[in-house]
Amino acid sequence: MSAKRGYRAAMQTIENAGEIGDLKKLGTAAEKLGPKYRGMLALRNGAKLTAKLAARLLEVIWTLLGTAAWIVCAVWAFLRLFLKASRLPFKLARRTSKRDAPQHPGHLPDPSAKPVPEFLSSNG
Repeated sequence: MSAKRGYRAAMQTIENAGEIGDLKKLGTAAEKLGPKYRGMLALRNGAKLTAKLAARLLEVIWTLLGTAAWIVCAVWAFLRLFLKASRLPFKLARRTSKRDAPQHPGHLPDPSAKPVPEFLSSNG
């Protein structure tokens, strides 16, 4: 290849080839393209660079999405814990007040209370 296309084309071909099979493919491309071969190598380098940048960008996007999801879950868990802890004193107070309160509705007379004689009542 260096005899047909020059030393620089041969070096670029070796840089672009990842395996022996790639060298064979690039050699046949050099024969078919002729003087346009070096332009094809430049485009291939640009395509490799674009693919590498796209892969890096995708990695950054996935990392940011994962971080955002983790932050949202951490905030949600913290708020749940905080709200449960802030309601605990009220729940305990309600529980003790229910235990101490009479077991009948407040607007009805207490059936377990002894009747008050009329002469002791203040109605009259």
